[in-house]
Amino acid sequence: MLWTPVLRNDNKFTAQTATRYLADSRVSHFWDTWSYGKNQYHEKFGTPLQESWDLFVLYQDGVEWSAEQPNPDSWFQHRDLEIGEDYTQEKLEAAIKKLIEK
Repeated sequence: MLWTPVLRNDNKFTAQTATRYLADSRVSHFWDTWSYGKNQYHEKFGTPLQESWDLFVLYQDGVEWSAEQPNPDSWFQHRDLEIGEDYTQEKLEAAIKKLIEK
């Protein structure tokens, strides 16, 4: 999970507290002070910069980011954007399960 400041009260402490919602040893959590990820998703997917959050982007284990962001296995959005699949908990769980079983 990549946590980035968007809302007024977003900070590293609130992000650390929120990690309990996805507390699994296979999940890594990162605090993105400079919104690098948000900027990368804006460029990669063409999402409006201010709407490039509440995105669930899934990559296969072992995928590394280099100069160019890799293509995700799947991604969902919760921002009423015209691109990306609409987020539902069921869809996200199914996509995660599919990656785990590979």
